[in-house]
Amino acid sequence: MSEASSAAAPAAPPALDDLMLAMDIVDTLRHDMRIAERELDDGKRRADMKKRLGEIYASQGISVPDDMLEEGVRALEQDRFTYKSRATGLQAGLARLYVKRGKLGLALGVLLLAGAVGWAGWYFGLERPRLTREAAVAAELARGGERLDAALAEITTLTPSPALRERAEALAADGRAATAAGDQAALARALDGLGAITAEAKQLAALPARIDTALAAIRAETVDDSALTSAAALEGEAKRALAAFDGTAASGAAGKLEALLALLRQSYEIRIVQADEVPSGVWRIPEVNPTARNHYLIVEAVGPDGVAIAMPVTSEESRKTSTVKRWGVRVGQDIFDAVRRDKSDDGIIQNDRVAEKKRGMSAPEWAIPAPPGAITEW
Repeated sequence: MSEASSAAAPAAPPALDDLMLAMDIVDTLRHDMRIAERELDDGKRRADMKKRLGEIYASQGISVPDDMLEEGVRALEQDRFTYKSRATGLQAGLARLYVKRGKLGLALGVLLLAGAVGWAGWYFGLERPRLTREAAVAAELARGGERLDAALAEITTLTPSPALRERAEALAADGRAATAAGDQAALARALDGLGAITAEAKQLAALPARIDTALAAIRAETVDDSALTSAAALEGEAKRALAAFDGTAASGAAGKLEALLALLRQSYEIRIVQADEVPSGVWRIPEVNPTARNHYLIVEAVGPDGVAIAMPVTSEESRKTSTVKRWGVRVGQDIFDAVRRDKSDDGIIQNDRVAEKKRGMSAPEWAIPAPPGAITEW
């Protein structure tokens, strides 16, 4: 091999033992910085330091060549084998973040997902319903004034009643105050009150036609003087109530006229009951006269279809009116005994019809003397 080739060949890396020894030399120098500070000033002192280092190792039984001592001193001068802290600053920080971007990205993603879930729960579970409720309340209050004015105008059109109009205006004023204060509950109460007055005004406005219709039907239905007299009295009662804007009284009179019309249109026969479970007649001892007896035939009103009709009957014993399908009519003892004989011969009452109510008539026509009283229990 030529000298040129030998000069061009790279230097072989130091052996591991040599490297460890150099590190130990540097460490010895660092532990005795007085030597380093004192001996490294000039060449002579540098040679003395190497000699002293050789003596230190020799005292430990270690033989260190001069070239290794020289290498250790050079390493100390070059700060080799010295730990240097990581660089600081913005660029170094950004570089470290970039290196750790995978872990940091995952952590950031988890945090963002948790935040998004929490926000969605808060918004859709609490905030959005609250905003919806507030918007609904605001819209209701915004429409409140219009609804109050419309209700008041309708009531004024429906009825001339001063009392109803005064009540309506007071409620409308309360509603406007509630709207201005943002009080939805008070506004709702005012509107409900106006609604009730509107219904009352409509009923009052419809009563004249209702009364006239019932009167016309009664007059077309009957020539019964008693029924016509009752109808005329009820007409006067209704007109007085309407003049006073008393809807309750006027409605009551209209109801009575309609009940009279329904009565006139009824037709039925009053017959003595013939049933095994019900007696055809009973007698009672009145409390006011223990020595007397009151005799009663048990009867029912049977319509054209053969079905018993429930009738209002006032008991002469209790003074209470009840709606019943069977009741007792008081008769004389002679009629009572005649019915008993009729039934006792074959178990059947041959002539069981005691009265007939014809259509257009207000009361039945009795085939026996009209009963002076009745009972509903026996």
